[in-house]
Amino acid sequence: MAGQMAALKLSQRLGVFYGWIVVGGLVMISTVASGTGQYTFGVFVKPFMEEFLASRAAVSATVSIYWIGMGLSGPFMGRLMDAYGPRKIILLAGVLNTITLVFLSLSTALWHVYALYAMKSLAHSAIATVGIGALVSRWFFEKRGMAMGFGVTSFGLGGLVLIPLTGYLVPLVGWRMVFLTLAALVTVVALPIANFVLKDAPEEMGFFPDGKSDPKTLGDPQAIVPLSQSSQLAGSALLRAVHTTSFWFLALGIFLVGMSVFGTMTHQIPYLMDMGITVETAAAALGFTAGMGIAGKLVWGFLSDRLPVRRVAMLCFSIQALGVLILMQATGLAMVWVYVVVFGFAMGGLAVMMGVLVVDIFGSRSIAPILGTVTLAMSFGAALGPFVAGYIFDLLGNYTLSFMIFLVAYALAVTATYAARPRKT
Repeated sequence: MAGQMAALKLSQRLGVFYGWIVVGGLVMISTVASGTGQYTFGVFVKPFMEEFLASRAAVSATVSIYWIGMGLSGPFMGRLMDAYGPRKIILLAGVLNTITLVFLSLSTALWHVYALYAMKSLAHSAIATVGIGALVSRWFFEKRGMAMGFGVTSFGLGGLVLIPLTGYLVPLVGWRMVFLTLAALVTVVALPIANFVLKDAPEEMGFFPDGKSDPKTLGDPQAIVPLSQSSQLAGSALLRAVHTTSFWFLALGIFLVGMSVFGTMTHQIPYLMDMGITVETAAAALGFTAGMGIAGKLVWGFLSDRLPVRRVAMLCFSIQALGVLILMQATGLAMVWVYVVVFGFAMGGLAVMMGVLVVDIFGSRSIAPILGTVTLAMSFGAALGPFVAGYIFDLLGNYTLSFMIFLVAYALAVTATYAARPRKT
């Protein structure tokens, strides 16, 4: 009760609906979660290779394990949040994230890293991917898209802030101390916010989504349905979707884009270091790549509201391919920064385009299971890309063939997106 009164006073003092404070808290928590997860891993590739005498493919397999864990754990985390509330699960995930970071600093074998990143993927799935969707959908209806857009900017913020910091600290204090530093950061930032700021639903505060005092003013009476009925609708929507060719074309396209995006980003720092660029500068470049993704999320979302969605997605994926081509041709820092702007801006559209493509093709009702399955396809692609690039590097000593594979994948993804036509009603 005291916490509820404090939250109400904070909302009144700031003059904003408390749902936006929840979104702000989610952004801060997810910034730390994503920043200590897949984004900063590129900084540790070479230190892990040296420490564990491992190949680049073996080290890159860590990211593959991480993405598979995220993809498979998403539905499970969603059920836990339905049963116990998002706030408790996000708080426990923050604790798990801290524990894994501490034990990563103590790793003495590569399989330790595999196991701990698998655990870390569960935490990230709850905090970011599932947690943002679960809380935003409870707190907002009319402004859900805007709230979700702000929420997912945290993915880019994590990279923008923590990749350069990690790249600076690793040569200075060593990778083990950096993991301890990241653990302290999660403890200080994420855990207090999850415990004291997040609230499971607006009903706890005495009102309804979007700050409405009466649910009848939400504008869509179908938005409020019993849980059992909602589950039946969700199951039937997914069943209908998987019987269409559009679903499989969409899943294939997103799989290929996920493979290419995260295959490129995971190896971006090692690739730049192989060019003779320092780890600090390479980390800064990857940080700004993630930072450009923030602007990309907002712009691609804006465009998808005003232009045909599939064409916007095809353009987004094509510009990502252009970015990879620029990186292949880069011989100095000038071209590297051109790549950062082009690829980073387009890369930011992936998280937005997945959601709007699902709505465009299958409609807005009961999209969660369809989106979850498409996200699983993206996760498997994100798991495959880094391993393929690392394996090819170990065979050939360069990334040329990997980048060419990613370019072909982008071409196929654009074609598949074009073929994923909206369902006829």
